[in-house]
Amino acid sequence: WYTWKRDEKAFYTEPFRVQNEDLLEAINKAQAEKGTSLCKDITFTGWEPLLQQKEIVKWKEENPDYSTQIETNGTVPPCEYLLKNSFFNCSPKLESSWNKLAMRYREKVIESISKANPLNCFKFVCSTADDVQETYDKYSHIIPKEQMYIMPEGVTKEANEKVFEVIMPKIFE
Repeated sequence: WYTWKRDEKAFYTEPFRVQNEDLLEAINKAQAEKGTSLCKDITFTGWEPLLQQKEIVKWKEENPDYSTQIETNGTVPPCEYLLKNSFFNCSPKLESSWNKLAMRYREKVIESISKANPLNCFKFVCSTADDVQETYDKYSHIIPKEQMYIMPEGVTKEANEKVFEVIMPKIFE
């Protein structure tokens, strides 16, 4: 919530940092409380997790029975170990994000994630038909359509539905 709830004091601040051993303890505690101890999936997300990929590799090596997903924006190259041993949910930023092209578009990174595993996916958050067109123009030559997802931008259900009505015709053009 602290990444999108702009009226909160904690907006875009990390509430805490967790060491790997503390993370496993927190996972075990939460699973015991919810009775889900058989769940062996973990997703690394928040800001850009690949900035801490050494720690993620260490986690994977210490916890090989966990399936690992990494949510990234596709600007930091993942190491070979993570490409081979993790799933990726990549959400490249578009022009409407106000990030400069050189900071948001890294074709070689996107291509390496796409080729590493056909189950890796790319989620493009679109708010206009131009966003959808940019997605197709910039990425369709490096990402198979089976890996591409278009998501309407919005924090509420109503906002998502409104944007969906705008972008849907372009998606199915």
